[in-house]
Amino acid sequence: MNTEIAQERFDFRSVVPQNEQQAAYLSQGAALLQAQPGTPDSQLLGIGAAGSGKSYLNMALVAAAVDRGLRVVCATPTHKALTILQRSARQYGISHQVTFCTIQSLLGLRLSAGENGKELQPVDSPTIGWYDLMLADEGSMINQAVWNFMRPYLGQTRFLGTGDPAQLYPVGEGLSPFFKSGMNQVKLTQPIRQADGPLMDVVTAARRAVTAKKRNYAWFKPDRKAINADGTPMRVSRNALVRAVLNHIDRIKDNPDTFRIVAFRNATVDQYNRVIRRAVLGPDAPQPQYAPGDRLLAKDRGINSPDGKETLVHTAMEMEVLEAEATHLDGYAVWKLRVIVEGDRSPITIYALHHDDQARFEQECQDLKAAAVRNRFLWRRYYEHLEKFPNLKPCYALTVHYSQGGTYQHCGIDGKDLDACRHAGNDSPLSRARFYNRLWYVGLSRAAQNGYFVL
Repeated sequence: MNTEIAQERFDFRSVVPQNEQQAAYLSQGAALLQAQPGTPDSQLLGIGAAGSGKSYLNMALVAAAVDRGLRVVCATPTHKALTILQRSARQYGISHQVTFCTIQSLLGLRLSAGENGKELQPVDSPTIGWYDLMLADEGSMINQAVWNFMRPYLGQTRFLGTGDPAQLYPVGEGLSPFFKSGMNQVKLTQPIRQADGPLMDVVTAARRAVTAKKRNYAWFKPDRKAINADGTPMRVSRNALVRAVLNHIDRIKDNPDTFRIVAFRNATVDQYNRVIRRAVLGPDAPQPQYAPGDRLLAKDRGINSPDGKETLVHTAMEMEVLEAEATHLDGYAVWKLRVIVEGDRSPITIYALHHDDQARFEQECQDLKAAAVRNRFLWRRYYEHLEKFPNLKPCYALTVHYSQGGTYQHCGIDGKDLDACRHAGNDSPLSRARFYNRLWYVGLSRAAQNGYFVL
């Protein structure tokens, strides 16, 4: 698991902007902290590219707000993004002075089952007005439904939002309405992280491909001759990419963010995970069972307590298996897993369906869904059964969608797999090209030190 050492208290006054864009962001951010809620100056969006320093500047403004005695809440659209934001605040020694929650929780929203899937419904009163400043990060993930609930309450506080419109759209939607709000904006497009390095050159080229005008739009391909700062070529074969991961295997066991592979299709991700998992756990690692040392992702849905009344692990959160034992629960063969979830210190116990009962469980889900189609009052029963057991997957490799928001020391992107989306679906060629280029940009920008790609 990751271990982090908090720095000394962050001093806002020591922050030196690296360019005019950063200076403008800090200046308008300082004005925001003095403005009255509900006024134009009390709302600011930082439109930031990868490596532009927006996370550092946000922490500086949050520290300044705390110094002024303001009550601050930091919120994101997902629990995964929230964990990353908490980690950043902890590194600057300010995490204990602010509140962290998802935007949905801040708005009093909860997913409720219905015939169209799970939809957000208000169940509690919004608490945005409790705080003097709200920092909303990862704005590109805010979908229309969340924004519709959120927008009317923003006048109750000072609002600082950040995001990158070149990243992937919310699922099934276009550009997040977050970027169309009409609020004051500062664009942070000049890279700071590895500003003089070849990796940032490739990332910047990918972002330019995303934001190109329609008449000049083209499918992106990275420079085949690009090299990393240490002289290693960025373009590799799939086998060479796996070997690069295995060269870091001892460090990956302690910190999986040392090296990740990202791809487009789940099947490709699964292939990479099988190879890497075998290297991490050894050739005798049980398949497809669980074992101590496994690193897992709660995919598609969170993990509830056996009685269904408490969410133990939220969607897209990662965990490490400490103990694994085959047993039974409510008539099903299951795995009793003792795990520690990223961001937590204390282990918890969860139950995962044993592969021996997978077919029976899936058939029961299909039967309950068919019954719910006939009788809409049975949808709750269907979802309660569907979510009885989590969908756990190894996460040494991830889809690009699940990687968004993460930062890895080394990251490889399987460009051959991204090519699968070039001819998929019924979208126009331009729409497919825009999506394809966003995949490249998000994947390449996950790397902090070395980036690799397969062509």
